[in-house]
Order: sequence, then C-alpha cells, then structure tokens
Amino acid sequence: MNTHLYDPEYLRETQKLLENMKQDSYERLLDRSGKIADIGCGVGSDVINMARLGRADSTFAGVDAVQEMIDQANLASKEYSNVEFFVGDAIALPFAADELSGLRAERLIQHISDPFQVFGEFYRVLSEGSPAVIVETDWNSVSFYNGDYGVAQQLREYLTLHQVKNGGAAANLIYYLETAGFTDFSIRLYPLTTRVLEQCMATLRIDYALTMMENNGYISPETHRTFLNALQQADNNGCFICSINLVVVTARK
Repeated sequence: MNTHLYDPEYLRETQKLLENMKQDSYERLLDRSGKIADIGCGVGSDVINMARLGRADSTFAGVDAVQEMIDQANLASKEYSNVEFFVGDAIALPFAADELSGLRAERLIQHISDPFQVFGEFYRVLSEGSPAVIVETDWNSVSFYNGDYGVAQQLREYLTLHQVKNGGAAANLIYYLETAGFTDFSIRLYPLTTRVLEQCMATLRIDYALTMMENNGYISPETHRTFLNALQQADNNGCFICSINLVVVTARK
C-alpha cells in the first residue's frame, strides 16, 4: 500500500467512476476567463479535462503536495500549452492574492488537519466574485447490503474518525466556506454505487481499512475474515452492493 494512501492508479480508477460528478464540478469554472486552479490535483486529470473543455483564453493550474503526482501530471499534459503544475501546500498556495478566477478541490479537505486555514487561503487567492467548487466524500455514508451490520457500522466509524484526518469534512463544507467569508452556496449529492466487490476495494480501499482496523485492535482477525467472506459470497452470487455519497458544494467569494 502506498504511504500516501491514494496512489496514481487509485486516482485513475476513481476518475472513470465519477465522470458525472466531475462534469458537475467543472461546470461553474469552464466559462471563466483567467487562471483556474485545482488544489490537490493528483495526476492532473481534472486540470487537463478543464483545459480541454474550457475557454481558450483561460489557463489551468494544478497544485499537489506529492512530487510523484506532479511528475505524472506534467507528462500527461505536454500537449497543453495552457496548463501548469506546481508542488505546493494547500495552506500556502503558489498564487498571489486575487490571482485566481476559479478554484476547485476534490477529496482534499478530508486530509487536512486545519480546514479553516485552507479555506482562508482559498479565499485569499480568489478574485472577488469568483467561484470555489469543493468535492468531498461522506465516509459516514458507506453502506453494505451484505455482511454483518455491526461490523459495517464499525467500519463507517473507522473511516470517518481514523482513516483520514478529517473524515467528517463533507458535512462541514458550507460551515468552513462561510467562516472564511464565502457566500452564495449550493450543494449537490452524488450517490456512488457498485455491485462489484473488486471495484469497491479498488476505489474505496475497504480492504485496507479493515486490515488497519484489525492491526489496531478494533476488530478481531476472525471478524475481519468473516465479514470479507460474506462480501465475497455475495459478490459470487451477484448480490453484492456497496454505496457511498459524494457532495459537491459551490460558493462565491
């Protein structure tokens, strides 16, 4: 398992599954002229998509803290003259005050210990009237329709409270934005459902979470095995279902 939890292959797999949500998250940014930034851009897929779909007089920037991600983003974007990538931190973005005409961040805030500082930085770099589009995973919404309900509840609690730094971020996005000074909020919900166990493991890393729960004493090895076996049996019988919600919140400086 990659020490960053989400490696480039993980990001490519989720990109395929979340196309409708992603198109929605681009919508308020594509008609903007000027510089649009994607914070926590990973391998740059969303930056490249926006550059392909957006205005010819706009530039698109991606920022990520991991050099490996930026290296892959630069390789993938060679044919785009209006795209640039930076290694950087969300609490100290490489942009001047009021430089950006739009900003997007997907599944970033769940990894941030001090979200208020980050949203303050988002507010700083956006020009007056510019939109911020924030996408987050509601880890507390993970549901299985097979396996032991009690274990599934423990798994939800672990995902929300322990797997990431701020697993409750989805429920607090409007509060974070409002505190930073943003206005004109809207929120949309995207349920993500899969009937394939392998896909669930690839995108949500449930196997990793269960292993960490066992390693940290939240569940026993037997409970771990029994729960996974029940999911596998359901998958074999064509009865596996797992769902999780993502939210898209937009706001204006």
